Amino acid sequence: MRKGRLTKQEQSLRFKLLLEHVFIFRYATRAQLDLFAQTAIKLRFPQRLIEYALKQGYLGRYYEPKFKTKIYFLTKKGVDFLYDDQPLIKHYSFEKGNIAENSFLEHNLLIDTYFLLNRYIEVSLKKWQSGWLLRRLNKQRLGTVPDALFVITDSKKIAVETVIEHKGLASLRNIVTFYQSEIDKNYKYHAVLVVASCSNQYEYLKKNLPVIDHSFCSKAFILTEPGMLEDGCCLYQDKLRVIEEAFRLVGGIKDENHKQTL
Repeated sequence: MRKGRLTKQEQSLRFKLLLEHVFIFRYATRAQLDLFAQTAIKLRFPQRLIEYALKQGYLGRYYEPKFKTKIYFLTKKGVDFLYDDQPLIKHYSFEKGNIAENSFLEHNLLIDTYFLLNRYIEVSLKKWQSGWLLRRLNKQRLGTVPDALFVITDSKKIAVETVIEHKGLASLRNIVTFYQSEIDKNYKYHAVLVVASCSNQYEYLKKNLPVIDHSFCSKAFILTEPGMLEDGCCLYQDKLRVIEEAFRLVGGIKDENHKQTL
């Protein structure tokens, strides 16, 4: 955007971009708001925009003692502001003080994943849906949707599974069984990006997912963790690859007539 005094249209666009990120991820910390503004709007110093959004009533905030941080969310005015441009905004809701620890950690990992991915491939915000919205759209509350879903430029649908805490073999088997149905029978996704929270979790998944079903996991699961994503790397088909290569290798979804769907 040009330097100097902003027009009303330019200011409105900045608000829209900031609020859309909060909508997609449901809420944000202050550091995440700064990241949204610096990355999507290219503002070096986003404080004025964020404070003005609060002053105008588009954003609300409260202090969350469990995590010792302020949480920012869309107010009714913020929802109304996006109503004409964001058809799914009618599904938005947020309850203060109702964030579980695992949910908070998953939320942070998803935001990190989204922005790290965008260093290497184009993941449009309009092509990303977080788990809370998928549950609303599917009218399902627990455990039956991915943590997120995104579509890359060649129309491949990638589910996202975050692994925050240790999962036993029985839990991993449930995840594998779920995606076998979703990919091989229901044809919903091309692959699953499995994001471990740390290197130890990554090594555990690398060792144990193949034990459950090596053939399926090697073709369907793209395994990574934040440190690897920083470098644009992942494990796919038993090889360490760059993210771009892994997504290129992912196969297509078949429709009900077993034809390729792009």
